[in-house]
Amino acid sequence: MYEKITKVKFFFSSNKFYVPMRCFGKKQQHRDIIFLPFFVTLKLRFKQMEKDLELLQFPDERLRRVSKPVESFDAGLMALSDSMLRIMYESRGIGLAAPQINHPIRMIVIDISEDRNNPLIFVNPKLTSFGGNIESNEGCLSVPEIRTTVKRHKTINLLAQNIDGSEVNIEADDLLSICIQHEIDHLDGKLFIDYVPNIKLQRLRKKIAKQKKLSNNQTPQGTTVSIV
Repeated sequence: MYEKITKVKFFFSSNKFYVPMRCFGKKQQHRDIIFLPFFVTLKLRFKQMEKDLELLQFPDERLRRVSKPVESFDAGLMALSDSMLRIMYESRGIGLAAPQINHPIRMIVIDISEDRNNPLIFVNPKLTSFGGNIESNEGCLSVPEIRTTVKRHKTINLLAQNIDGSEVNIEADDLLSICIQHEIDHLDGKLFIDYVPNIKLQRLRKKIAKQKKLSNNQTPQGTTVSIV
């Protein structure tokens, strides 16, 4: 009976992508190479990427990184956007930025529809103009159990790219405007609690620490905290 050791290595051969699987016998060495087709290797890569995803939470310093622009619009980017949407829906959020799951690139996903069936994906988003002011009671998946009031622009014009790299230019107001601004902040290493005055921020930090301590001792009940 053989003890098999399998080694996996990705490489390109002409315009195809393969994974050679080498099996070595303990008593008698033999070598079997199985070439897997492109879609199988992609599936293996995407499964590994899924395992590497984690929803970062404050005060994790990785949330403070400035994200890099996306230059390659490939299947990997599409898979990442799908994973972001899945995490957002499972967490009952309305928006998520790539750096929140430890991928510091400039991509955000949003869905503010009532039926949760109208996902929006913006790559390399930036505001080109804005106007008016509005107060928003905000929370964040990276700062769980906390909500506070933030002043935002009421209307914005957004220039971004779709998941295929094509350009998109939209005007947004109210909730969509607020959500876009909130997620773009993540791309620049900012959190919604950064808009809170220092005195309130100190109180907020204490409440966050208290929530973390409670969550370690009991099952979270989904309560929220308002800072006034």
